[in-house]
Amino acid sequence: MKHRNPKKLAQRIVGIILLTGGNLIATTLYLPEFRYVPELFERLQMYRAIALVLGITGAIIFARSFKTK
Repeated sequence: MKHRNPKKLAQRIVGIILLTGGNLIATTLYLPEFRYVPELFERLQMYRAIALVLGITGAIIFARSFKTK
């Protein structure tokens, strides 16, 4: 089966991967166990922010794949 627009299909796939992957990583880094180790908790703040940005970027790419001209 051929997709009508391979570029949009690729955008959707990349968007879904970034959205789910970024959110999954961010959620994992928010586990309560990390709160009891202050040094680790502070270091993970940056990684959480990066993961959330990845998730947001994925959502934007995915949403733009539905845009029509």
